[in-house]
Amino acid sequence: LFYTRTPRIISGGGSYTFNLDPDVEGVQVLFSNDGYNPLSVRVEIEQGRSNTFQLVDIFTENGFVRPIFADFDTSGGGKTVTIRNKDTENALFAIVMPSRSWFLSTY
Repeated sequence: LFYTRTPRIISGGGSYTFNLDPDVEGVQVLFSNDGYNPLSVRVEIEQGRSNTFQLVDIFTENGFVRPIFADFDTSGGGKTVTIRNKDTENALFAIVMPSRSWFLSTY
């Protein structure tokens, strides 16, 4: 599992994909941006090849003042998460952490 407490920068129109460990039952993501720009992001959670399990479009008019926090259920194995920045001009920041897994119970 990729996780970070420092923001992952996703450029305008860009995307970032990562695989989840089978024991991770959920993913928490915090989205924001710099400046006072709109934030538009798509989160795709897939199980297996080209089989979309969850697809969520998220929008806020000001990603700096109103960041978005989301918690996604990813129970079951073989999941891939893709974060797509739908804004073609402005970068976004994403902090990704596992939730509801053995990882959290060990700390």
